[in-house]
Parts: sequence; C-alpha cells; structure tokens
Amino acid sequence: MSENKLVDSLKSDDLWLKIINEGVEDRVEVNQRMLIDKMLARYSSDFVVYRELIQNSDDAQSSSFTLEIKCDPTSSTLNYQSINKINSNQRSKSNILEGIGQLFKNSWGSNSNQDENNNSSENNLNNCLINEIRTINNGNIFTEDDWKRVITIAEGNTNVDAIGQFGVGFFSVFSYSEKPIIQSGKYCLAFVWQNGKSLTTFRKELPLEEQSLTTSIILSMKNKFILQTNNSIYENRSTKAKKNVTTNEIVPILDLTQLKAYFTKVLSFTKYINELIIKINDSIIFKVNKKTKLLESNKLLLAPKQFNLNNEYNLLHFNSFKQTEQIFIIENGPQITLFHIDVQASIIIDKQFKLQIEQVLKKNLPSTIHIQFLFPSNNVNFITF
Repeated sequence: MSENKLVDSLKSDDLWLKIINEGVEDRVEVNQRMLIDKMLARYSSDFVVYRELIQNSDDAQSSSFTLEIKCDPTSSTLNYQSINKINSNQRSKSNILEGIGQLFKNSWGSNSNQDENNNSSENNLNNCLINEIRTINNGNIFTEDDWKRVITIAEGNTNVDAIGQFGVGFFSVFSYSEKPIIQSGKYCLAFVWQNGKSLTTFRKELPLEEQSLTTSIILSMKNKFILQTNNSIYENRSTKAKKNVTTNEIVPILDLTQLKAYFTKVLSFTKYINELIIKINDSIIFKVNKKTKLLESNKLLLAPKQFNLNNEYNLLHFNSFKQTEQIFIIENGPQITLFHIDVQASIIIDKQFKLQIEQVLKKNLPSTIHIQFLFPSNNVNFITF
C-alpha cells in the first residue's frame, strides 16, 4: 500500500496515534531571545521601560519610586553631535510630550534663575555615558507567586484591579540590559542567557544584613547611552541619537528634561505613588510630589445619569464622575496644578462575548473600570454621546 493510500485509509485520530507510536521524537524549540525582541518591537514607545516599572510599582502599592542613573563623568569630554533627521513615525512619537507637557515647559521657564542654579551640576554631566540604571520602590515585596510570575513570559497579573495585563511589560528591561537583576525582600534573582537564545534565572536568599523592605530592578546597560541634560523640553525634541564626530558611532540619548516632564505626567495617573525621584550618581536631581484634593461639582453629579440615558450601545453603565485637584510640587522648581477626572463604570456585555474576551486575555474581566482624564484647567464641558 502506497503512503498516500495509507493516509487516506486512516482516520485522522488513528493516523496521529500511529505517528506518535512509530515516529521519531524531536522537540520544538523556542528562541526566547528572538521572541522577546519581537515583543519589544511591538511594545515600544518613549520611556516604555520607566512606564512599565512605575506601573508595576504602583500595582505593588508603592508610595515612592526612585530612578537611579549611574554614569561616567569622564566620558562627557567625548565629542558628540546631534542628529536631527528623523522619519515621520519618530516625529509622531515625539508628539507624545506635547499638550500638557507645554504647561510644564512654561512653568519651568518662569523659574529660569532658580532652575539655572539647580541644573548647574546636571549640566556637568551632559553627554556622559550611562553605565547602569536602577529603580527602587517601597511597595509590597515579592511573594512566591510574584517570583514565579516574573519568570513566566505572558503570565500576567491575575489581580483584576492591577493595571498589568499581559505579563510582557517587564521584559522591556531587556531593551536596556542583557542581565537584569531583581532584589526584593530577602531574595535576589538574576536573568542569564544560555547559548545566546535561551533565558534562565538564578534566585538566591540574601544574608540578613543585605535583605530589604524595598524592591529594586538593576539594569547594567548592554549598549552605550548618552545622558543629555541641557535641553529644554522641546528644543531639538526630534533628536533621538548623537554621533561621535571622531568615530562616526551613533549612540542613542536619554533626554533628562523630557524624562522629568514625563515623570510628572505619569504621576497624574498613579493610584498609590505620590512621589517620584531621579538620582544621578547618588545625588537627587529631581523630586516631584503629588497632593490631591477632591472637588465637588453639580455638573459631575449629574453626568452619570446624562451619559447613561444617551448610551446607545449600553456596554458601560456609568456610576460616578470624580474630579480632583492635583498639585505637583517640584523640589527647587515650580508648583503645577492640574485637574483629574476619574470615571467609574460597570461593564455590561453579553456572557458569551465576555468569555471570548477572557480567553484572549487569559484573565477575568473586572466588574468595573476606571477612565481617567487630565486637564490643565478646571473648565471642563461634557458632550453627550
């Protein structure tokens, strides 16, 4: 009997069983490095690493988050030249810092004398090469479940109230470092690449004197990165890299002023974190604190009823609209006031559709969601759907 007649004569289940019993076994391998690189290519945006680590810290109910940058002061003498030619996609990403970011620019500009004195030490580090980036938060330390989840790609946070969904955000750290380290509580975990493509981890219990009540992410930089300290928020905003005029080497930059503005905006949407700090070589160069005050508004009290009456598709039932005044106090800098609206709504969807979504997300849907808006003034006009 020919091979084709054998295939035709057997049912698919019988054929599968015959192959399993008589065939030669060969395992399917996954190139984890390539998998992570492809995920990062679809997960990229300005400051994505910091966004994910701040988000994870907020999910851990941290009240304070610190970014520590280690750089080599002697490298600032290298001659780097800005590269301003970018494509349209890069230019659209730069626009992320527009809008409310303009308010930060104006506020810092109004304190130019004070800002000049405060930035003198920063400017001495302009064009320095970054060696290491470290983040520290004072939230809940890792549990055994957390340690297991962080080494499982795409496992995600099973807590429906946590922002983290798909479990791939943390792996953005590999865009900076080949050997990330996590230190939390009494344990320390290191990631290691085996044979250039397989990822493994080692976890060690620390001596009592080295244990901590905080969580740190330590990233030794795998590539050169330039610290840029003397740009305004929008001056040369298209610059993503610089070129060494001697060697023609192209090196990406970390714009400190844009990072400060980004940190202040991120703080608007954190639930628990009310303080963000940036350190360079152990010195605090930026610190912003958030104070919130709940505002009463008749317009907001009537909004849920108005929106529910005009909700044609009835996918959401609006429960409440809360407005807070957020005051950002920047150490040795301006004080900025923004207004934040939090909309709480119940999810109303068909049971079968709900099951389909949960199969995709691999996570139960929350019973309520929060939609957040940020405004530079208190003059907000609602438009019905």
